[in-house]
Amino acid sequence: MVAEKPLDRPWGAPSDLAPGEVPRVASNVAGDLVLTWAGPGTPDATPILAVVRLSGTPWPPPTVLTDGRDQTWMEASLARLAVGGGGRAFVAWLDPEGPGSASLNLAAARAGEPWDRVEHPVRSDETGYALAASFSNALAVSPVETTEGYQRDAHDHDGFARPVMGARLGGVRRSGGTTGWTAVLRNTGRAHAVNARLTLTICCGTRLVSASPAGVRSGTSVTWTVPRIGPGRTAVVRLVTRPSTRLSGFVRAVAAAPVAVVTTVRG
Repeated sequence: MVAEKPLDRPWGAPSDLAPGEVPRVASNVAGDLVLTWAGPGTPDATPILAVVRLSGTPWPPPTVLTDGRDQTWMEASLARLAVGGGGRAFVAWLDPEGPGSASLNLAAARAGEPWDRVEHPVRSDETGYALAASFSNALAVSPVETTEGYQRDAHDHDGFARPVMGARLGGVRRSGGTTGWTAVLRNTGRAHAVNARLTLTICCGTRLVSASPAGVRSGTSVTWTVPRIGPGRTAVVRLVTRPSTRLSGFVRAVAAAPVAVVTTVRG
């Protein structure tokens, strides 16, 4: 249950969001809120639920940030929260991976947007980490105990970072008159690419024999949509083409790429 009290006004009626316990809340000066809590689970699998709400708007449905596998109730209750001036909310939590090591998860979202989550390995499983946010950026700092004393691991989330997409294509002539092609879609930016699209236009009297994964055919074009490509990551499409029997005299032309590569991305 969530209840609010505006300044110099009475408490409003409580809202029932979702089952759970140990809520944590953070806000910015505009009144934008982020709320997390430990959802129902088992002693060794406690999910973290989160919701972001802009000031003066209704509470949207919560999102499960993590299913909490191998995460205790105590670990799920120790998430750190912050809200930047632009209404972007940040949530950080640790996934212990063994004595002295863990993964620091940093998720960010605005109200109504999907959560963008990045995982960073850290050299400590201590829960005394901190999270701070500016307009659309956040910084998470965790302590590391070394033989020379305590040091700090720091990881940032750049809210202005964008994916930078590129594509390349290479073909190898095979026996039987076919050509095998490999198209590589690469994200060289600092943010995840969402719904990256690769479109190949089959032309020059060429017939598409097979593709892996299968794309969506529309006329002479075939399109593949990749739901998510992380920074520095790639997605690969492999296909096989064969010259049309009506244009068998133009086999040599197939050695040059018979396709056009177009990449689009939504950040």
